[in-house]
Amino acid sequence: MPEKIRILIVEDEADLALNVRIQIQSQGYEPVVVGSVKESIACLLERPPALILLDIQLPDGSGFQILERVKGDDVMRNIPVIILSGFGGKSYVEKGLGAGASDYFVKPHEPEALFERISELLPA
Repeated sequence: MPEKIRILIVEDEADLALNVRIQIQSQGYEPVVVGSVKESIACLLERPPALILLDIQLPDGSGFQILERVKGDDVMRNIPVIILSGFGGKSYVEKGLGAGASDYFVKPHEPEALFERISELLPA
């Protein structure tokens, strides 16, 4: 059986993390959920995912720290990052896209639009 495509979900809000994990799993992907910058970095170094869904506000820092780490690393820089954030202000969106995020969705997001974007970013 082929290995499932792994998606890292960085979300500290338990209910939302569970909801997104279930949505990702229902599409045939392998979701991995972490809730902090520290856990994210450890997970990325252990086994980089095919795609990252990234919250901005985390208990031990900012999702922007993770985005900068990923995009500044020779091995990980091509991993697509989609920001899922409650912050929808123009400055946040510009900062995220300017730092290398592939897209920016404001929570609550539309699952169909998110899956369409994921399928565009990941190999078939």
